[in-house]
Amino acid sequence: MKRPPHLLVVLSAHGFGHAAQTAPVVNELRRRIPDLRLTLRSTVPHTLLRARFEGEFEHLPTNSDIGMVMSSALDVKVEESAEAYAQFHQHWERRIQQEARLLKGLAPDLLLSNVAYLPLAGAAAAGISAVAMCSLNWADIYLHYCAPAHKPAAEGRTDSPSPLGESEARGAQPWPEGPGEGEAARFIGSIHGSSKAGRSRPEAEEIHRQIVEAYNSAAGFYQTEPAMPMQDIAKRRPIGPVARVGIDRRHEINERLALSDKARLVLIAPGGIALRLPVEQWPSVRDIYWIVQSDWNVNHPNVIILEQLGMHFTDVLRSCDALIGKPGYGSFAEAACNGTPVLYVKRNDWPEEPCLVDWLQRHGRCVEIDRSRLGQGEVLGHLETLWALPAPSPVVPSGITQAAEYLHAYLD
Repeated sequence: MKRPPHLLVVLSAHGFGHAAQTAPVVNELRRRIPDLRLTLRSTVPHTLLRARFEGEFEHLPTNSDIGMVMSSALDVKVEESAEAYAQFHQHWERRIQQEARLLKGLAPDLLLSNVAYLPLAGAAAAGISAVAMCSLNWADIYLHYCAPAHKPAAEGRTDSPSPLGESEARGAQPWPEGPGEGEAARFIGSIHGSSKAGRSRPEAEEIHRQIVEAYNSAAGFYQTEPAMPMQDIAKRRPIGPVARVGIDRRHEINERLALSDKARLVLIAPGGIALRLPVEQWPSVRDIYWIVQSDWNVNHPNVIILEQLGMHFTDVLRSCDALIGKPGYGSFAEAACNGTPVLYVKRNDWPEEPCLVDWLQRHGRCVEIDRSRLGQGEVLGHLETLWALPAPSPVVPSGITQAAEYLHAYLD
């Protein structure tokens, strides 16, 4: 009897966008291969993986990449990140061989990485088929911050990456956890000046070469729209947007919470890395309700706790009148595909940001808010501007079936 095919998915835990971007594709693949054996390797919380990935899977809670070291959801610790990469790439060939031995033990028929590069190099050394999928790659991100003198033109707009056919390191220190006096001032004071590209480091060119080489060892790199250009990735293949389409459950929410038809629901979701807004100090406005996560411990008359709704995150997103967050693939793509307008605060010098914002401006509705105004809760005017924009049709996440077809061909 033929054994079920085994897919190993390796997910960066730099925010939750990598998991959100991958799950719809894997779920579609399982509809095509019902007996697919799935292993997820990531330090993304199991509860989030369970909410996103349908069916049974084995979870290996180990990390496979650095991402970038973050001081918050918005700011990169550049020097700490550069040092982490230097340590990670010491004895690089030995690390690849260790990874190859681990992968041989797991024995997948195919490895899908979003978007760690070490597993791709290890798979090549082990003779295991491997592909990558993402809107960014760590080679371009690393080069931007750690070797700015050699930075490629990798940060502009693109919907058509090449004719070749997120989110935030876990463990980043949060802003103050609980409510209290002066929290808005602490929020504003915490967000300036930590993310600008650093000095070029002597090891950067060699590390960048090793990262690119690892990505290019894969059989392909599926570049989800919108994406960075990734000019160094030789086997990149553009696909459409990837995002979960939720169910509009607004009538159910209104009935359960006894809200009027005039109520406006605003979901606040920074996306995977600690970023607590001082919502308890925001003004109380009739018929405006803020949906926040429970561990913020917000005491405000117009706050709704996300977890108490008992709904899938994307269903809540689709049911809301606006999303407040930062530019990230998961939140921007899901907002566009669910027709939800976005009020966003810029990150500091994140190189993927321009293509995300440009894409959402053309395919959805979005308005930028200054960090200081967001910290003070001065959001109502921006929300009114956002709601006055014409609403386009939701984006179709065509990349889901495209990627699933490509993966199916490897496992068939």
